[in-house]
Amino acid sequence: MRRIVAFIILFVLFSYLVNFEPVIVFVEALLQSNFIIIIGLLTFIIITVMMTMILKPS
Repeated sequence: MRRIVAFIILFVLFSYLVNFEPVIVFVEALLQSNFIIIIGLLTFIIITVMMTMILKPS
């Protein structure tokens, strides 16, 4: 689980340096406190992680 969190953090930092548009939109949403967008993205990430864990049991 720590690997996933670390990967997401590194990906966000890297994408921000490379000027990756969705990450900038996500950061702006965080700064503007658009909770609906944040909850939607977090739900999508959680569902993706759960599906990966279900499909690839360790």
